[in-house]
Amino acid sequence: MADMLFEHDSIIVQSRLLEETFDEKDYGMLPAICAMLSGSLAKHENREETTLFPIWQTTDNSDRGRATEHLARAKELLSGSEDSQVLKVFS
Repeated sequence: MADMLFEHDSIIVQSRLLEETFDEKDYGMLPAICAMLSGSLAKHENREETTLFPIWQTTDNSDRGRATEHLARAKELLSGSEDSQVLKVFS
């Protein structure tokens, strides 16, 4: 889990680097930065699919109330409930 969280932080840093590249109009670096970010995302997704998700699927599912709460929260986030907050962080 710690590795996954570290990867999240690394992906955020790489995303900020991409944003800075656009801001500075340093388009020569764009292919390398996009390749690095793409590789990081693919690696992270693979780890989640092969390691984390199977663990979650085999855990005790007795706490359905909490699962319902997390699902509702995820739906809120996906619908843009915190978009303004995200824009502040990445502005």
